[in-house]
Amino acid sequence: MIKIDEKHLIQDLYFTRNSFSSGVSKDMIKNDYAEFVMLNDVLANTFHKMFKLEHIFKNSSEIQKMINKYQNNNRLIFLDFAFSNQELLHQLFSNYINYLSSIDFKHMPYIEQIRRYNEKDFIDIILSYFSSYGDLYYKAVKKYFDENRIHMGYKDIGNNTAGFYSSLIWLSSGYIVSMYNGYNSWSATSFCHELGHAIDAETFVFPQQKVIPTLSDMLIEIPSTTFELGFLDYLHKNKIDIKGSEIIYNDRLMLLRDSASNYEVIYNEDDVMVELNGDVLISCPEKYPISRITFNTDGTALVDNKLLCEKGSFYIDGEDVYVNKYRVYHYRDDMLYGLGYYFALHLNMIKDNSMEEFKKIFNSIITSRKESSLVEIIEKLGISLEDFISGKYIKTKIENDNLVLKKRYNVY
Repeated sequence: MIKIDEKHLIQDLYFTRNSFSSGVSKDMIKNDYAEFVMLNDVLANTFHKMFKLEHIFKNSSEIQKMINKYQNNNRLIFLDFAFSNQELLHQLFSNYINYLSSIDFKHMPYIEQIRRYNEKDFIDIILSYFSSYGDLYYKAVKKYFDENRIHMGYKDIGNNTAGFYSSLIWLSSGYIVSMYNGYNSWSATSFCHELGHAIDAETFVFPQQKVIPTLSDMLIEIPSTTFELGFLDYLHKNKIDIKGSEIIYNDRLMLLRDSASNYEVIYNEDDVMVELNGDVLISCPEKYPISRITFNTDGTALVDNKLLCEKGSFYIDGEDVYVNKYRVYHYRDDMLYGLGYYFALHLNMIKDNSMEEFKKIFNSIITSRKESSLVEIIEKLGISLEDFISGKYIKTKIENDNLVLKKRYNVY
């Protein structure tokens, strides 16, 4: 099983903790403290060792205030992006949903069709795929295998996340953590997604020590999804796993539809609450007859003497009591992955026509995304805004792939 080098991880965390303790710049703390905590958790959950977080900073209360302010500022940037682009995103996602409906798109989760590999073939296929882009991306990816910066079978990811990429910018050092513990096309595709983040870091963030806060980087999933979908094309064109690649590609189109649908629900709501992590809460109060409610002297109430309702979480209307409930939507994630996969479909179309043109456009997008508006980023594709929003250039492939699967599995 592919494992992270324990000594290497400890060394990176040791140097980082000592730098925090010795009074490094505030920028380094802003950039790397959250990643340090995440990788420290990886160390604890994987090797049962960890660095104590207490007393890292001499002025911890001041540092915490700075981190909170930094995160709040990034949240405002994220909200500004969401508000400024809501009409564009609404049109884009609505068009995509309607198009899939018009072709009677079907989800085909036939995962038993996906090919398995031994460890050597698994790694060789991934490296061979990235070598098709040239030495720059290949060397960046090979580094993560050669230096044992990848870990499989991680048990504590949570939130239905298949894996993540975490890096320490000041050390130009990153790690990939995956929940998968088997070698197959599905886990390989997930690896290529996280390696897309690694390429972003190795070829752009690290060399320029570029500060793009994760919370406010709304285009951060473009590199990862682009290499992920590109890998599925590679498996198909090279006849490595034709059926499996089609099934996974179908699943990714479904993920995009789910993100688009969630976005549309939020767009059409008048009253939503956005949490600090980018999730949205939509109120959906439940009605109960007042006879089922017990009111307590401290302002709380019980429904059927079981369900506790906190003070202020319910209101009375005649003979009925309305208890506030909320549906949770991962608003920021839906935008991130929705945009990521939508751009990835277009970027891979460009790559199919010209690898050199793809690399030029891809590099321009990832290196200018902090300074550019969403419309300016779309213009870099060489596609008109109208055609991008309509999905004009990606529809044929989606329809043809859907038809192939329908015929193969007799699903109509």
